[in-house]
Amino acid sequence: IILLVIPMKLCFFSTLPLLSTVCVALVGAVRGIKHLGGLRLIWYRRGIGMSRVPGKVCKNILQLPHERPADLTMLKAFKWWNHMSDRELNGFITVWNKTIAELRQSDLISCSEEERLSFHSLESVRGGKVPKLLDPLGVFSLGSMLPENREARRRVVTLARSVQMQPLPQGTVQQMPSLSVLVPHYCETILFKTDDLFTGSKGTTEMMHFLVKYYRQEFVNFAERMCVSTGVRFHTEDDNAAE
Repeated sequence: IILLVIPMKLCFFSTLPLLSTVCVALVGAVRGIKHLGGLRLIWYRRGIGMSRVPGKVCKNILQLPHERPADLTMLKAFKWWNHMSDRELNGFITVWNKTIAELRQSDLISCSEEERLSFHSLESVRGGKVPKLLDPLGVFSLGSMLPENREARRRVVTLARSVQMQPLPQGTVQQMPSLSVLVPHYCETILFKTDDLFTGSKGTTEMMHFLVKYYRQEFVNFAERMCVSTGVRFHTEDDNAAE
């Protein structure tokens, strides 16, 4: 019996270092993923969980006091705008709409996407008219509601992930230590004629074709924005194909 037990114990004790190493690696990986947002790292890439963003923005970023409505029921609490005060809603709508407007100014989304992702008014939100991306009723189709552009999608997903991490320190902005760095720069709006861009010098033409080829989506959004600002009808590829 002793001859049978001793080899078993030797095998067991010889595998202890390997088992301990694997356990430490697994615990470290779980703790690291949890610190970065847990399974939300996967959820938000598909758009799932975006309905939690408004409350987290108000709590962790804007640091607005939460005021629970007196008529809140379990059925109403399923929709995030029902358990937020007017002050919280106004704060989040302002932050979200400015974020979407910045994406449009950077030509990362089109006018139709800006309309689809933006809030209209506080009254419309109270009535349940919110962007489909933030609608808890469409949780299974949220992935298709994200912007088509990869950079715009990354920024929205990054915002959703960042508000789920550890909250910012409590206190006013005046109480926070800050470091300001002034970088002087010259801002100038450079405008080219269409002939100069496409039929001008060789260097200008090659650069323009490079931008159109590798940043086609941004160029289409830019052309749409310029047509809207100048009152010119914008022709899409579908319109050209139909003609």
